Amino acid sequence: MPFVQVTSHIVLHYIINTSDNDVAKFDYSKSTILFMHPTALDVTWLSDYFEDPRLTDNYNLIAFDQRNSGKTQTPYSGKFSYMHTKRDSYVEAADLGYAFELLQLPPVHIFAAQVNSIYIAIRFALLFPTKCLSLCLAGVPVDLPQEWVTKAYADLIRLWASPEDLEAYEQACMEMSHLMFAGVRFPALLLKLFISYTVI
Repeated sequence: MPFVQVTSHIVLHYIINTSDNDVAKFDYSKSTILFMHPTALDVTWLSDYFEDPRLTDNYNLIAFDQRNSGKTQTPYSGKFSYMHTKRDSYVEAADLGYAFELLQLPPVHIFAAQVNSIYIAIRFALLFPTKCLSLCLAGVPVDLPQEWVTKAYADLIRLWASPEDLEAYEQACMEMSHLMFAGVRFPALLLKLFISYTVI
């Protein structure tokens, strides 16, 4: 499996669309897209994209598991508490920057889904402007008072990670899906949307 060590204690896991996961085999005549996964998911969320010939035939694709997700290795891997979920999007953007240098990646178009990925993508573009060709931000957060957002998000993560009972866990999952899917609460409508979706 492809990994890149960006600090003495952080090893990022990544996936790419070459047959043997070798970045050196990217076709540099093609543009490269960096996919960034939403909170509470990892790069496995992107498997359909990495298997879609409309993308794989025309682009180099890469995605990294963020800190505290997927197979990325941190001092907190395998452990969980609310303290371990605190994030610094500048640090995670720097992780990506180091990974880009170590892997000698070309400049990329970034697709970031959901709040944390969006913040990391924006900071990456600010810190490493020569490595970012464009940003596609899906699920841009609304402008709300910072204290309210911080408390609500902390409460949700705490409830989701350490529920008191099954009902609390189900409530947390419902709220997490609301956060991740922008409030779409009609499964039949959502299914119809997914079935009719086509890439232009």
